[in-house]
Amino acid sequence: MISLALAACAVSGEHRGELQLYHYEAPAMGTLFRCSLYASDAEVAGVAWEAALDRITALEDVASDYDEGSELRRFCARPVGEWTLLSRDLERLLVRSRELAELTDGAFDPTVGAYVRLWRRARRSGELPTRARIEAAAGSVGMSLVEMRGHEARTLASGMKIDLGAIAKGDALDQAMIVLREHGIESALLDGGGDLVIGVAPPGAAGWKVALRPLGEEGPVWGLELSEVAIATSGEARSFTVDGVSRSHIIDPRTGWALTSSPAATVIAADGATADALASALCVMGKAGIELIKELPCTEGSLWSEGNIDLEACATQGLRQMMATSSLASPGDK
Repeated sequence: MISLALAACAVSGEHRGELQLYHYEAPAMGTLFRCSLYASDAEVAGVAWEAALDRITALEDVASDYDEGSELRRFCARPVGEWTLLSRDLERLLVRSRELAELTDGAFDPTVGAYVRLWRRARRSGELPTRARIEAAAGSVGMSLVEMRGHEARTLASGMKIDLGAIAKGDALDQAMIVLREHGIESALLDGGGDLVIGVAPPGAAGWKVALRPLGEEGPVWGLELSEVAIATSGEARSFTVDGVSRSHIIDPRTGWALTSSPAATVIAADGATADALASALCVMGKAGIELIKELPCTEGSLWSEGNIDLEACATQGLRQMMATSSLASPGDK
């Protein structure tokens, strides 16, 4: 739902004064990470990108829900009530997850992992989870069941499965941008499967040009110019059918049920972790989520559904203004 259109040039290494534009991509975290950056030469750019990619893959080793050897999986496997010393990365992710879970009244909650596994099974089998299984899984869901003190944490319920899929990618983009800046790269855009963390604008430009497609490839397209923000989307793109009913990949942590109608949510925030988590929460919360985002500093959001692209009803004022001053392109434009 978000695609990148470079503001300046499309050819890697084309000169822009003393800086040149370089493009990179690599698979990680089950998706494709892409990077466009301005650097003084190819060696500087390559070293910076490799360091950023190393940071992303290191975070995958920490936060993966699929890898049994990840720090997250090992933490969840520890005996209930046993304190565990966390790495700085996992501690940061859990602390921020708690803050965002409280902010959204549980619409975002990474302890939803037990529900996630039930719905993965449902997707494979084509059969809905039973209410009994949902209710049993509920006993291990809730950030209140993860206790933290200092740099340690422990779980307070058996069977707890933490899934950081709605925040880890955004966090990885944040951390990769920090690495690029440590290597002297200020003007860069990082894309992790459609979620973006955007640095300083390209030389001579007002911002990086981003095409916002709230309803997918066939829907309307707005061109935005952004710098030093993050933007994430969630919603309609990933759905499946169980017992003849279309279900979203997004699960309401408050009920354990996959959403039956999931609008497309877009969030612009100061950092990728926040944008990533709030985009998922917005799908769960609906219009109440838009009201929440209106109260948050440096944050904008929109919530769309097929046939409903009423800017007044669907987007916060700041995002409406961005879209109103942008060019509305045709669906086929890139």
